Amino acid sequence: MAGRSSVTVRLARYIQALPLWLFRFVEWPFVNLFGKQHGNTPAIFVLALPRSGSTVTYQSICHGLTVNYLSNLWHLFYQLPLIGGWLSALKARHHRSDF
Repeated sequence: MAGRSSVTVRLARYIQALPLWLFRFVEWPFVNLFGKQHGNTPAIFVLALPRSGSTVTYQSICHGLTVNYLSNLWHLFYQLPLIGGWLSALKARHHRSDF
């Protein structure tokens, strides 16, 4: 697991400090190309009290559907949500859950 002083985190912090408009041009072509294909993708939010079955619900969703969820890596690239999502999915593509 990458710590707060890892290269990825430091790079993302530098990107976060820059103005948003510097990077918007990077995503525009991809949003226009891929964004319309997934425009009607449903979002699932699991909001629950502790000890109410939210973990087993989350596990069922993750194992039963093809999902992409918000991660810390995605959060670091919040100014570039599409690229942040791709990087997050790329990093987690070989992850196999043990639950």
